Amino acid sequence: MFVPAIRACNGSDLRLIYDCTAKNLDYEGLMQLCEQIFDSLVITEQACESIESRTRSQALSANWFAYRTGRVTASELYDVCHTRLESPSVSLLKSICMPHADKPSTPPMKYGREKEAEALLKYKCLCEKQHEDVTFKEAGLFVRTEHVYLGATPDLLVECSCCGAGVVEVKCPWKVKDGKLSDLLSDKNGCVTEVDGELELKKTHRYYYQVQLQMFVCKKKLR
Repeated sequence: MFVPAIRACNGSDLRLIYDCTAKNLDYEGLMQLCEQIFDSLVITEQACESIESRTRSQALSANWFAYRTGRVTASELYDVCHTRLESPSVSLLKSICMPHADKPSTPPMKYGREKEAEALLKYKCLCEKQHEDVTFKEAGLFVRTEHVYLGATPDLLVECSCCGAGVVEVKCPWKVKDGKLSDLLSDKNGCVTEVDGELELKKTHRYYYQVQLQMFVCKKKLR
């Protein structure tokens, strides 16, 4: 089946590459078109900086949803890595292609949203006591020029003279809302494990995938 040649595409707004006629292609033709589009996506460093600055209000910003569309974001990385390529999850595809769609608000999600500001405040107070010359900065959607299809929005950026620059991702686990974080150690599905007396994220957990992509896309790595 004939597949038209693709010119270089603006990688800022991936909604612009939508083509309703692609549904008429067979599998081979569709994959060929996807490869052509993928190879044609370009974005400048200036455009990446503009996207980040225009999306710092995150979910309160229409731009945030617009620029997330079509990108694999940090919160979706685990699911992307574990879905079947030949028959990917439909709900995952919808999450990537239609991030603005209404999502159910479960008690754990509501609890997390309600406690996020409080958790960030406590984190800042703790950092100011334990680190030197610490600064915090709000974060928008980060995109890298060499990986247009990836995106990440950490809850905060942090930097200090003793440890360097990093990202902050707040999690308020519903399961331990009335207990301690260490209580998650007894939960086989919990996000943390103990290594040399210290709590660490499990490398097999979805949260680990999330923060790793955030660090990669934001080019942050604490010493």
